[in-house]
Amino acid sequence: MSLIHSAELNGVEPFEYLIELLKHPEEVESEPGRWMPWSYPHPPSSA
Repeated sequence: MSLIHSAELNGVEPFEYLIELLKHPEEVESEPGRWMPWSYPHPPSSA
């Protein structure tokens, strides 16, 4: 299954999702689970 298809299945606009991934490479690398389509858009940090 592709990342685009996963985004669509999770109700996320694929193009906007990919743009956000490209805008935040360090965050994606440090917390990849938070950036998966089923976790996006992620809730505000509790930190």
